[in-house]
Amino acid sequence: MSDAPTNEQDPGEQDPGTLLSQFAQEALGAALSPRLDGNDPLTLSFDVKDAHLAGGALDAGYAMGFAALALRLLAASTADVEAVSPLSINSDFTGTAKAGERVTACAQITRRTRSVIFADVSLSANGRNLLTATAVYKITPAE
Repeated sequence: MSDAPTNEQDPGEQDPGTLLSQFAQEALGAALSPRLDGNDPLTLSFDVKDAHLAGGALDAGYAMGFAALALRLLAASTADVEAVSPLSINSDFTGTAKAGERVTACAQITRRTRSVIFADVSLSANGRNLLTATAVYKITPAE
């Protein structure tokens, strides 16, 4: 049985927020309650389960997916009613987590122009840095 999100509708028919939430709930098993307050960083957490492991450590795909989720939620909340789409996401792995550990993402906007959002995120567990990533999102004005 796969941990990948499943959906009976065509994925193109759903809004991105629904797909992100579905990914978080099904793939990560995370009960997400993003915290955003003005210019404060966005923080999200999830508990690593056996299904998230590869070779006894948090699978890189889950780590990158969680980082991308945090970046996407932050960019979308910053752009308000405008749409955002990723132009670039680069990540570096610096550590790993094991089952039972809580992984926390802390994402922040580093710069915003009229058409682009720059952001970064770090994942950590028990004070250890696991991953850092930077992203650039294109802002598309609402029609």
